[in-house]
Amino acid sequence: MGARVSEQEGFAKMVLRLRAEGITNHDLLKAVEQTPRSYFAPPQYQAEAHSQRTIPLDCGSFMEGYDFAVRLLHSLNLKSGQRVLEVGTGSGFTAAVMGRVAERVLTIDRYQTLVGIAQKNLEKTGVRNVIVRHADGSAGVPGEGTFDRILITAAFNSLPRMFSDHLVSG
Repeated sequence: MGARVSEQEGFAKMVLRLRAEGITNHDLLKAVEQTPRSYFAPPQYQAEAHSQRTIPLDCGSFMEGYDFAVRLLHSLNLKSGQRVLEVGTGSGFTAAVMGRVAERVLTIDRYQTLVGIAQKNLEKTGVRNVIVRHADGSAGVPGEGTFDRILITAAFNSLPRMFSDHLVSG
């Protein structure tokens, strides 16, 4: 019971902070609420899962602060029926939230360790329309068609051109 109360309190605090910024997308906030963020934080950082602080992950990666992650998702303006590509899977949290809104999410990461962790985290949440792949994002995702939205949280010296080719027209 204590963990569930902590999840609810952390979510409620985040919603109040974001409402003050004008972020009130009901579908997004419902998806965030249904995705327990503590499932995605490493055990030693679960108490920090709802904070605005960056949480370290394996392979030098990290989870964005809770508010920032939701702001990123809000900026995508996700809709039901959309296909989404995420480059930089990390813990899988953003992919899980997107999977609750979009039709299909393909998330890729160059670190097999993070891919394995994200798959386990997604299984815990019961999100089934997210595909996690081990791939180098700088090579794009040949053969996967186009996407309605692309979220890139990986680092590149310059954005590879092929990502614009992966977007649907318009």
